[in-house]
Amino acid sequence: MQSIDVWWNATQLFLTDFKPPANSSFDFILENQVNYLMLSPKTFVSILNSTNLTESERDALIAGAPFDARNESTARIFYTVADYDESFWYYNFILFYSWNGCSNQAVAFGANGTNVVSNYLMCPTGVHEADIERVSVLVCKSDLQAKQVAYSQHSWVELRDCTAGNCPTDPETGNPVTYAGLEGHGNYPVSSPLDVYAYQEAEFRGKASFDNLGGVYISDRTLADPYKRWVPRPDNLVFVPTPQEIVEQVRRAMRVTGVYRTFLMLYLLRMSYELMLCCL
Repeated sequence: MQSIDVWWNATQLFLTDFKPPANSSFDFILENQVNYLMLSPKTFVSILNSTNLTESERDALIAGAPFDARNESTARIFYTVADYDESFWYYNFILFYSWNGCSNQAVAFGANGTNVVSNYLMCPTGVHEADIERVSVLVCKSDLQAKQVAYSQHSWVELRDCTAGNCPTDPETGNPVTYAGLEGHGNYPVSSPLDVYAYQEAEFRGKASFDNLGGVYISDRTLADPYKRWVPRPDNLVFVPTPQEIVEQVRRAMRVTGVYRTFLMLYLLRMSYELMLCCL
C-alpha cells in the first residue's frame, strides 16, 4: 500500500490509447473491460517514468510505503464521511496501491480419483501500475457501531452484516480488518490461501480419462502476515470532503463575492475548452 500523493508526485501524465490488442492471450480476463475501453479509447494516464527516476527510486515507490519500527505501514489513507440517512453515516476509506503483480492462478482437475491442484503466478497477466480499492463502513449514529462493512474486490464488492457477527475485527483495536491479496490488492475480511474470483473451464481434445477436467482458477492469496499491517492513527488517516461538500463550499464562496464567481466561471470555461481540445 502506498500514499497516493507520494506516488502521484513522482509520476508523469501521458496521453495514451487503452484499446486492448486483438486476439490477446487470456481474453476472458479482459472480457468485461473491452467494451468500456473501446467506447473512449483516448484518455490520460499517469505512470512512473523510469527516465526521471532511478531504478531504486522506482522500486521503492512500487514496493509501497515503508514500515516503521512497529512493522506498521506508514501509508496514508484518505477517507470521506457522508450522511447515508437519518440513522447512519457512511465512511469510505480509500486504499491506494502503486503496483499489481502477476495473476495468482491455479489449475485443477481430477484423475484416477485424486484431485490435482497446481498453484502458480501467470506473468505478465494482471501486471499494472496504480489501483484503488476501498473499505466502506455503515455506522449507526446512535451507538457509533459498525452495522455493515463493504470490501471492494477488483470489479465487485463483498458486503458483510456486522449485526450478525460477520465483520471480523482486530482484537487489539476492535476495528474491522481486511486482508490484501498477494501480488494484488483485493480486500477480503478473512485470511485464505486461495480466494477464487474467476474461473475458466478447461477444454481438452484427445484421448485421456479424467474424472473431472476442471479448469483454471483466478484467485487472490490472503494469508495473514502477523509482522506487517496497517493500523489507523491520527497521522496516517486524512479526511477529505465529499464531492457534494466541495460543491457546497464553492457555492458558498460564489455567494460571498461576485469577483470570485466571475473568476471561477472563467476558469471552468477554460478547463472545458482544454478538455474539448484534448478529446477531438
